[in-house]
Amino acid sequence: MTWFVCTISPSEPRNWDLCKEFGLWGYTRGVPKCEPGDRLLYWVGRKGYIGYGLVTDYPRRPTSRAEAPWAGGTTRFTAVVPMKVLLEVKDPIHLQFERNVQTDTGLNTGHFQRGMSVIPDAPAIALTERLMDRYLQADPGMEQA
Repeated sequence: MTWFVCTISPSEPRNWDLCKEFGLWGYTRGVPKCEPGDRLLYWVGRKGYIGYGLVTDYPRRPTSRAEAPWAGGTTRFTAVVPMKVLLEVKDPIHLQFERNVQTDTGLNTGHFQRGMSVIPDAPAIALTERLMDRYLQADPGMEQA
């Protein structure tokens, strides 16, 4: 199992809603090397981590606008990754950057500029625990999907 950080541009926040609606993560640089069972952490630029999910099938090239519903469609998005959101928080976990490195995770800004980047297990697991804590604090009676 591999962890990826998936970045949503702060200038295109609606893309997150489209990802959830279609169950697809759009990728703009070739085809990502992920497979079913890999894990995804979702980051919105300038806001923070908003949740985590699961890759449900192998990435593929989109064949129609229905498979690439974001601005630019199939000409901009070279691949889509079938995915399922397992947990989403209303109040993102924002971590600061110092000298282009994110505090607490050690991820550099390059991880957040590619749309979908492999990240080490340790910070990914720590972030999912923090997201779960935040989710449960917001509504103690809720459980993840």
